[in-house]
Amino acid sequence: MKTRIERAKDIFMKYCGNRYFMDLDGVRSEYDWYQVPKETEEEWRREYLSQSDEGRGLRYAGIRR
Repeated sequence: MKTRIERAKDIFMKYCGNRYFMDLDGVRSEYDWYQVPKETEEEWRREYLSQSDEGRGLRYAGIRR
């Protein structure tokens, strides 16, 4: 079973921290319930963008290399 912070990170990574899309999929209230500190979200965002999947984070944001 995952810890709360692991579940929050899973949600964050799936949506790259985009609360609009979390809301559309009905998971924003769950994510908000975890009360993830902004510093942690920034760390996760950097991790997401640095993943080597050919700029996966940039593609998600609509940016091409």
